[in-house]
Amino acid sequence: MMHWWWDKSWAAWGPGFKYMGVAMLVSGLFWILLLVVLVLLVRKLYQGQRDGKKQALTILQERLTRGEITPEEYLERKKVLEEEK
Repeated sequence: MMHWWWDKSWAAWGPGFKYMGVAMLVSGLFWILLLVVLVLLVRKLYQGQRDGKKQALTILQERLTRGEITPEEYLERKKVLEEEK
């Protein structure tokens, strides 16, 4: 009668050795997924900042067009907005 500890597929390494490849694959996929999520999050946050700046410039142009601010005020405020990064 052959016992479970004589199975040649994991001979000297113990029964857990059979599943080491699966564990490595799952671990690798976890870290790749985590990295992708972090990259997407950073891109989303950065894009939100750019969109906010574009929106501020658009509002500033509209105010100039309506005559609410002078061209000098427009240039001054635009310079301030462009300096912020």
